[in-house]
Amino acid sequence: MHVIALGFRGIDSVEGGIETHAQALYPLLAQMGCKVEVLSRRRHSPTKVRHEFRGVHVTPLWAPRGKGIEAFVHSLIGLFYAAFKRPDLIHIHGIGPALMAPLARLARLPVVITHHGQDYDAAKWGGFAQWVLRTGEWAGVTFANQRIVVSEQLRASVETRFKRECIVIRNSVAAARPTPETTLLSSLGLTSRRYVIEVARFTEHKGQDLLIRAFSKARLNNWKLVLVGGADRLDPFNARVNELASKNDNVVLAGFRTGNELAELYSHAGMFVLPSSYEGMPIAALEALSYRLPVILSDIPAHIELALPPSHYFKSQDCDALSDRIIAMAESCDRAGIRELMARILKSIPDWNEVAQRTLEVYRAVAPPRDRL
Repeated sequence: MHVIALGFRGIDSVEGGIETHAQALYPLLAQMGCKVEVLSRRRHSPTKVRHEFRGVHVTPLWAPRGKGIEAFVHSLIGLFYAAFKRPDLIHIHGIGPALMAPLARLARLPVVITHHGQDYDAAKWGGFAQWVLRTGEWAGVTFANQRIVVSEQLRASVETRFKRECIVIRNSVAAARPTPETTLLSSLGLTSRRYVIEVARFTEHKGQDLLIRAFSKARLNNWKLVLVGGADRLDPFNARVNELASKNDNVVLAGFRTGNELAELYSHAGMFVLPSSYEGMPIAALEALSYRLPVILSDIPAHIELALPPSHYFKSQDCDALSDRIIAMAESCDRAGIRELMARILKSIPDWNEVAQRTLEVYRAVAPPRDRL
């Protein structure tokens, strides 16, 4: 079965929730017998030519730089490429790229979409962009042969509004790799268990500015705040985050980290905070759970679905409430109880093999019978 996947920047250690999802999912599908071809964006690829990543064929395609236009043009070029290559199906990720679903069906290509979140809720998008994203959501849900969503909250929303059945396949998380290594901590001036960590791309809905303000207000003695993540471009939001960070010596901008470095930062953190204004199903929060970290999340539907105790949530966008939660978590003495709680919640999360198997079942139902595995 030949599957072409598009709608995200790439899978070669590229930052982003959908990218992390794809990097975990597609090598497993390749092991299960799928011929998977990922259409990456050329500037996010380690090489400009077609190559292989853990059994997945990666084809870098050009796209212009620019917020909004990059994803649209890359998806359109990817659709033309798929129409020429004639795979058994195409798998489109995200509601923006899902605009291509009607054209794919017109080209007689079976389509699966994965709805990762209602991106039009992000503060960074203006009115026209929000309209495009809502149109993409409608087009994808309406014209896809099958629809995957990553949370029950998304399923209820989509099925209520569009009267189309969806399949819930939640995000998973790789097994934690705790390490005693502290080389990176030393270089960043960090002390084990004495820092708050957020892992997310620098974008407005992830709330790095809110977290800096709340952390500064908390005035924790000998604690630091570590923001792990990067930005595609220097926009007003990123400039604001950098300005806020420059005013507090206890805020560390650690940049984008992967692999052993990210494992080290998770392993020694005192707590994880994600103050997002919207999410689909946040992989970073699942990663924090896998490291048994105390977790504080905004009370948005995707976070509530994780079913943490009320003390692990704060009212979204409320700086004072977040500050109070950070203080309370830092002062908590029941670390063993928190670790046990996080481990128990993690048991409800499917592993990536289950996610891949269920995705393969969707493919088999959608692909022409003669091409089924």
